[in-house]
Amino acid sequence: MHKRIGRASARVESEPLLPNPPVKVFVCHSSIGDGASGTLIRALETGLAPECYCFVDWTELVLGQTWREPINTWLEHCDAGVVVLNDKALKSPFVGYEVSELTRRWRTSGKTFPLIPVHVKHADAARSVGYGNLHTSPLGPWELHTIDAHAHDPDTDTDGAQAVAAIKARLMAAKAEMASLPPQIRQVITLLKKVPDDSVKDALTAADVHVRQLAPTTENELERLALALRSLGLDGARPLLQVLRGNFADPDNHWKEFHLRQIYNLLALFWVDRPSADAIARAVKGPATERNLALDADQRETARFYVHRACDKVPADNEWMIAPVTLVAGEELANDDFLVRKIRQAVATRLSTSDEELDQDLKLHDDAGNPVFVIVALASLPAARITRLRDALKTVTYVFLSRPSEPADDARVRRLVPRLEKADEDAFHTRYRNNWKLLMPQST
Repeated sequence: MHKRIGRASARVESEPLLPNPPVKVFVCHSSIGDGASGTLIRALETGLAPECYCFVDWTELVLGQTWREPINTWLEHCDAGVVVLNDKALKSPFVGYEVSELTRRWRTSGKTFPLIPVHVKHADAARSVGYGNLHTSPLGPWELHTIDAHAHDPDTDTDGAQAVAAIKARLMAAKAEMASLPPQIRQVITLLKKVPDDSVKDALTAADVHVRQLAPTTENELERLALALRSLGLDGARPLLQVLRGNFADPDNHWKEFHLRQIYNLLALFWVDRPSADAIARAVKGPATERNLALDADQRETARFYVHRACDKVPADNEWMIAPVTLVAGEELANDDFLVRKIRQAVATRLSTSDEELDQDLKLHDDAGNPVFVIVALASLPAARITRLRDALKTVTYVFLSRPSEPADDARVRRLVPRLEKADEDAFHTRYRNNWKLLMPQST
């Protein structure tokens, strides 16, 4: 920690947000064993700074931790992407995963999201990357071959300086098109505004963010702290939240337990991948008969995170209401009449209404654009059962927790992708529970 001499306590509320923020660049690559690509990536890390900050897996990921949370966070919230393409990257499933999301952002932004492929020349011409072999490679469906690329020749640009200069020029030209912050991060900033300046400065310093020690905390610094909390994952964010938390035993403390729980849950939402969240958001706006989603998950709480991640309002549960259904394994699971009764009962309880008024209340919510979700675990999803459930509750959105070996029998059921592996789901919930236990002070 840096020694502090003192600082003003007043916060400057009117300062514009980040007058000169760094461009957050996701560097996608598969460079192990390829010296030329490795040299280029290290040149990007150093040469793009300080105007740009690069996310490179070998720098940001901790050995032994699952990659899903930080990778998904950066894929969604980076300002630009650089894809270093060598012959290894053309066949890498990890590169394919990252490229699928980067190109999705490129397409949905109207091709304004800065995405820069870099074709790395190899001494063996057959292993060099060009538009032709990129088009025919496993990365072909993502249309990288249609994007203007930078051709990098390690023989003439040995230290990568020419490539860095060209890429930096393109990134600076696109800087004015930066996307606005998502609502969850804006709410994190709102919560941080309640925290005393001293604690904000301490948390920024702990996050290795340079702060002006003697100046009031600015909106610039609040946004940088919010982004740092988001990008660190729950393990990394927890120590910073402990700095920010304050003393709950003090009746005048800036945060109550409610505030701590809210910011913790907001940060946890970024574990959910953006494509799944977008699929959920599209489903609730689509035809009622097709509001059927399947999620590879075992815990109902997992579906809550997915649904709340998809909602563009905070707090999400005021707008998107969730009714979890608990079923007991056995013959009851095969009885559709019993299943319908259980679901209607759960939804009526969630909406604080009666079975007689349930259909009317569901229509009221649907007309107002406030979707109601039913979360239920079902091992199989035959078409006849989907039809029965849709007839019983015409406007709800079903999220079926299911890990089948075969796809659903009904084409109206959309399985969320990328698929969620059981190990990733279990690891997330373990981190979620353990970090909260450490974060929440024990009563004495």
